[in-house]
This record gives sequence, C-alpha cells and structure tokens, in this order.
Amino acid sequence: MDDNPLALIETPKLLKELHSRFDALVCVATVARTSEEDGLVLSLHGSFHACLGLIETAKLSVIHTGVDDDDSTG
Repeated sequence: MDDNPLALIETPKLLKELHSRFDALVCVATVARTSEEDGLVLSLHGSFHACLGLIETAKLSVIHTGVDDDDSTG
C-alpha cells in the first residue's frame, strides 16, 4: 500500500483541484496502458493565450534544458 494520500485520489479530481489553484494550467501526460498502447491525458485551464504561452514556455524549456531523448522514466 502506498503511504502517499494523493495516490488514492483520481486523476480528474486532482486536476480539478489544480485548476482551482492556478489562473492558467496545461498538463500533458502519458501512461503506458499496454505494450502497444499509451494513454494520453491533456488538461487545459485558462484563456487561449495563457495556455498557448505556457505550452511555448514548456517547449523552450525542454529545448534549452536538454531533456534526454530516451524511453526511461523518472
């Protein structure tokens, strides 16, 4: 059993809580459902321009921080 109480909260409820804490939020995540199928989660909160700005900022951060291009997690 996981000692982290957040592990017991469903993803949609967690995202709804995060939406209430921020003016704008972009969350993109994947999870390997099977060896052939991935699940994609996309949650947007805020104005069009705010979300687009966050996406561009995240893109530039990935480019400039040199995220490893491998399949490992962590």
